[in-house]
Amino acid sequence: MRCLDLDAIIDDHRERSLAAAERAEIDSHLASCRRCSAAWLTNRALAGERIAAPRAGLLDATTRLVLAVGPGAGPARRPQSWPMVAGVSAAGLAAVIVVAALLALMNPAARETPSTAAVSTPERRALLEGQDYSRLAVRTRALPDVGPREVEVVQLFAYDCPPCYSLERRRVERHALAGERIVLVQVPVQWNERLATYARAFYAAQSLGKAEQLSPALYEAIHGDAAAPLGLDGLAKVFASYGVDRLTFDLAFDSTEVQASAKRARALADAYGVTAVPTFVVDGELVTTRSAAQSDDELLDIVEQLAECVERKQDGASPELPC
Repeated sequence: MRCLDLDAIIDDHRERSLAAAERAEIDSHLASCRRCSAAWLTNRALAGERIAAPRAGLLDATTRLVLAVGPGAGPARRPQSWPMVAGVSAAGLAAVIVVAALLALMNPAARETPSTAAVSTPERRALLEGQDYSRLAVRTRALPDVGPREVEVVQLFAYDCPPCYSLERRRVERHALAGERIVLVQVPVQWNERLATYARAFYAAQSLGKAEQLSPALYEAIHGDAAAPLGLDGLAKVFASYGVDRLTFDLAFDSTEVQASAKRARALADAYGVTAVPTFVVDGELVTTRSAAQSDDELLDIVEQLAECVERKQDGASPELPC
């Protein structure tokens, strides 16, 4: 059996008409020829693929989306997850099989030793104290019950602060500060009466178990098209859009629990000596601010690197970290 003979069999789709002796001869050839083995498996996979019909209305929905984007729009941002579209998944699988087989044909060694084809990423630079972060004179944690194998990261912010708004959106987009050992504690500063009101709204949302939905909504309401401060009525409307009626909002906003949380937040910000936001305090000691970075991504990278350094310290690494 030669490679050209096998190619002819694949091209003519004569697999079903082969005799037992011919099948045995093919099996023997495939066992010793990587090229033909890849071609044979690809042909079998494609022959057995069944592409389902597209779901009803898919063409109309796609057309509406294309028309809505318009000719001058830039590339769309990828959503957090992509739904699997019926009728496309099968074709995609077939394409993957073809590409994999071609790669095996062109460079068999790369398939056997994938480590040689791995793309290396540059190591992050060491953080410099006084440039990327500073140390508090007195280590102060927001949550004294944080375990020894967890890293507390305090994020001090203000709802009416544009850099805080930008940073929070970016943090959520890239799922930053979401490590298994990171405990993120968001603390609103209260430098004036309006910020004190916003802080109580933040803790009211927490007490109602809706902080994850309401905190981004409060940012949007304050920095949206109107871009105006929110009073109690405006805050109540934001809460109402997430199913919280006015009475429930008022009771939570004026509750002893919320007032106590706001008081603790004010004391914590004073202890950190915060004069600008956004500010992060890692492990109750390492402080970094927006001024230490050129972008939101760089600031988040610094905070995550500080947290990773603290994790390594907890695991017994060099006490020189994170410098």
